[in-house]
Amino acid sequence: MSNAGSGGTMAIIVVAIAAVVVTTYAVISRRLTGMIACKTATIAFTTMAAISCAHAATMSTAISTTVATTAPVTLCIR
Repeated sequence: MSNAGSGGTMAIIVVAIAAVVVTTYAVISRRLTGMIACKTATIAFTTMAAISCAHAATMSTAISTTVATTAPVTLCIR
């Protein structure tokens, strides 16, 4: 079971890093329109939250859920 848990944690970390990279690129890049950046970030963070919620309720789940709900909203308002 510990291997499965480690795999789940690794998946969360990978998706979290990907979400941060995508969001950072979307914010910095002037070639992306606001709506594309907004949708990309929303999908990335929603995916991260879904993966986190599929595993045990941990601090990372709480953090990712908070980020998933606030980051896309903040990005979309801009």
